Amino acid sequence: MMSSHLMSEEQQARQRKWKGDEVIAFAQYFRESQPNDFAEFLRQQHEFNEIEPGLALLVRQLISKWIPNLDSSDRRGLFRKFRRYARSQLAAQREIE
Repeated sequence: MMSSHLMSEEQQARQRKWKGDEVIAFAQYFRESQPNDFAEFLRQQHEFNEIEPGLALLVRQLISKWIPNLDSSDRRGLFRKFRRYARSQLAAQREIE
């Protein structure tokens, strides 16, 4: 029987490794297809450092539309990377101001 640690390592090895250009491409897709929701996502990320569940679900659905047939762990992975990307963009914008 496999230990839960080994099963966890196997699952992580199978997860998609999102590259920066893929995250940027998703951000552009999100911004162009849902500009109001994109702005709201950035606002929530900036003001609260968290995203309301309804908006998070919308983003995950948008990820599924952008790349169909992703499993839930890959959608979560892209969502996490996108949040990091949004934080870094917001931080860079504050430095400029």
